[in-house]
Amino acid sequence: MFLTTSIAGRARKEREILYEGGVCLLEKAQGRVLGITSCFVYEMQFSTYHDPGSLAVEVSFIIELEYEYLDSAEACIKKVKKLSCQKRHYPGFHNLSVPGSPSGNDRLFIIPIIKDMAYRYEIAGDGMGVNLTIGASMEYIATDKYYTNAFECEKEQPESGIGTESISWKAVYNQIGLDDAITCLENMIRLLRIRRLFREQDEIHSLLFEGSESEMMEENRKLTELKKSLEDEIQTCRMTIAKLNSELRDREDIIGKLLLILDRE
Repeated sequence: MFLTTSIAGRARKEREILYEGGVCLLEKAQGRVLGITSCFVYEMQFSTYHDPGSLAVEVSFIIELEYEYLDSAEACIKKVKKLSCQKRHYPGFHNLSVPGSPSGNDRLFIIPIIKDMAYRYEIAGDGMGVNLTIGASMEYIATDKYYTNAFECEKEQPESGIGTESISWKAVYNQIGLDDAITCLENMIRLLRIRRLFREQDEIHSLLFEGSESEMMEENRKLTELKKSLEDEIQTCRMTIAKLNSELRDREDIIGKLLLILDRE
């Protein structure tokens, strides 16, 4: 069993620039770029570098851009451009602690955790390319061993199912009490009815002024499904209230029997 963690330090940057620069998409007389329609990043690989006084990680990857342009005949054409990229990043760790070694930063490795990657661009003035920026939220994990990747697991929240079997009513009762639980469910039913009323009015208004006949049929189908879903939710809440009332009666019956036993004593 491992008694020490492999993580020696962490550093987070809310917005790290992975790529920033011009990308030539067309040759002269080919036409004019209209815009980028998709951007993918492939094969991200990481290498740790021990620069003097600091740790760095070099990220290499492939960018794939799908773009549209107008050719000389004014026809809209789609094409794909791929770029091979490299960039070195400095996480700026503080208070690194290497298990078993007070000064062993040269033994550390860096694993970036990348989230929320996004791109933006501007079409160049000559229309032949774009100025592209790709950024992401990045957290750098320093470890005492080499790992290809790392994922931090969040605590999973209970699923919000519509069936009573997916809800621990005992836990609800222990936390807020039976009367409060019944009150919450009754308020939920009222809110569902209000939401259904206003949503149906909004959808009908939109259909009358904007929708075609086919759109009206589709929206009516959606409203019917919504109505059925809300009715199912309300029925489930009613069943839950009945279940809680039954539990209350059982508890009252048990209490009554206990009181009779005490009286006999």
